[in-house]
Amino acid sequence: MKLKFIKTFTAAAVVCCLTVTSQATLLVPGGNAVPALEPAGPAAIATLVQPFASGPLTGTVTSWVVQGDPSNPYVSGPLGHDPNALSFYYQVFVTGDYVNRFTPGGYANVDTQFGVDVNYITAAWDGAIAGGLVPPAASTRSTMGLDNGDEVAFNAPSPLTAGNWSPVLVVGTSWDTWTSDNAAVIDTYSANVQVLTPVPEPTTMIAGALLLLPFGASTLRILRRRTA
Repeated sequence: MKLKFIKTFTAAAVVCCLTVTSQATLLVPGGNAVPALEPAGPAAIATLVQPFASGPLTGTVTSWVVQGDPSNPYVSGPLGHDPNALSFYYQVFVTGDYVNRFTPGGYANVDTQFGVDVNYITAAWDGAIAGGLVPPAASTRSTMGLDNGDEVAFNAPSPLTAGNWSPVLVVGTSWDTWTSDNAAVIDTYSANVQVLTPVPEPTTMIAGALLLLPFGASTLRILRRRTA
């Protein structure tokens, strides 16, 4: 009887985990996914509003950091139960020209095993504009070989034109610290803009510093030759 109960419980737990996982839209480096609609999370703990401009392409990007978002599978789900895990919310408002693609960077080495969770929100939430003209049709992520999965891209199925705004675009992570990094707003032009993103792993920063060592050593040798 006990063995039968254990088997039943185990099967139920597996079904539960699969159900929760299926609600997440996970994106690993080099992968692609179709973002899903999700409910708005709790109030943001940080907000950044930045303008962008490149030729006729103009507008603003608002980014938020949200802690403990129940829709984040690293907060409540088979991937973890960390109330400090962060989600990053983005909304693009276009004032000139149009936008086809929004690509926040800063995700190098972030959740590369299971992926970041990509979704979108249309509900009114904490300063965001409700609705959004063009829900994202697809999301892609750069490869580990290129930049360790640094860029997460949201691709619109049709142009987001001037005077309109995107839904709130969501990237859920297991990270619990944040910083700012570059994002690209793209049509035929491309504009860079600062947005809120996860803090890179120390190993990533150390690797970057190590790449600069040969240049430092070369400069030192040149200076020694000049003073000799």
